[in-house]
Amino acid sequence: MAAASSSSPQIQAPPHIAIFPFLAKGHTIPMIHLAHYLHRHGLATVTFFTTHGNAPFVREGLSGADASVVELTFPTNVPGIPPGVESAEGLTPLASFTVFADATLLLRPQLEASLAEMQPPASLLVTDPFLYWTKASTERLDIPKVSFFGISAFAHVMRELRVRHDPCATLRHDDVDEDGNPATFTVPEFPQVKLTFEDFMAPFGDPASIAPMLELDGKLGKAVEESQGLIINTFLGLEAPYVDFWNQHVGPRA
Repeated sequence: MAAASSSSPQIQAPPHIAIFPFLAKGHTIPMIHLAHYLHRHGLATVTFFTTHGNAPFVREGLSGADASVVELTFPTNVPGIPPGVESAEGLTPLASFTVFADATLLLRPQLEASLAEMQPPASLLVTDPFLYWTKASTERLDIPKVSFFGISAFAHVMRELRVRHDPCATLRHDDVDEDGNPATFTVPEFPQVKLTFEDFMAPFGDPASIAPMLELDGKLGKAVEESQGLIINTFLGLEAPYVDFWNQHVGPRA
C-alpha cells in the first residue's frame, strides 16, 4: 500500500506593481497613498519611480510602506526649463508646463531599462496620464498599464463632457446672465451641474497657454483611453453617479 502523500498549498507571491507619477507633488502624493494602501493590505510589492531631485520627498512619503524607489536622471539643459527644476512646482511661467511635460519623454529609455530588469517582473505599471508616452513603453515590454490621475470621478467625467460638448465654443469669458453673474453651461448628462467659462478654462492658465495646454490635454485624454483601467481617487458613497457614468459611457473601467 502506497504511503499517503501530503502537500501544502503553494503560497503565491503578490503582484509587483510599478508606480510612476508625474513630477509634481500634487500628482505624487496620491500615488504615495496608493503605495501605502497596497502595502497595508498586502496586495502587492511596489517599486516607485521618480527622479533624483524628487527622491527625498518620495522616500519621506513612502516611509513605512516597504516600497523600493528607482531614481531616474532628469535631462539637463532642456530649453524652456530652468536648470535644476525637476518638479512642476518650480516652473514659472505656466507656459513652461507643457515643455516640462513633454520633456519627461526623455526619461523613457531609463524607465524601460529599469522595468525590463525588475525582479520579480512588473505585473502592472500605474502611471499618470501626463506621462502619456508610457503607453508605448508598456506595449514594448508587454506590461499592462493603468492610469491614475489622482482626481475625482466628477473631474474625470466633466473633462470628458467638456471635450464632447465644447461649451467654450459658445460660452465666452465675459458672458453674463440677467443678474450680471457669469453665464453658465448646463451639462446635458447632469442638468444639476452648471459651469462657467472659467470653470472650464481655469486649468489652462493665461490665454497664451491655452493652445499648448489643450494639445497636452488631448494627449492625456488619449493616454487614459488607451489604458487597461483607471484608478479614481474617490468612494462610491460620494460619487456613485459619476463612477457609473464613466464605466457605462466612457471607459476604460474605473
